[in-house]
Amino acid sequence: GYTSESAFSNAFKRVNGKSPMAYRALLNGRKDFGQPLPGKAADAVPA
Repeated sequence: GYTSESAFSNAFKRVNGKSPMAYRALLNGRKDFGQPLPGKAADAVPA
């Protein structure tokens, strides 16, 4: 697993181009929350 939140955040940014916090905010704003996102983003959503 990741050794720190920072390490996770850095890896997440490399995959998605945005921070986990920003990504969660984006998801929270989506009305079609259950729909998969395009690209690799959907595979990297933190559990």
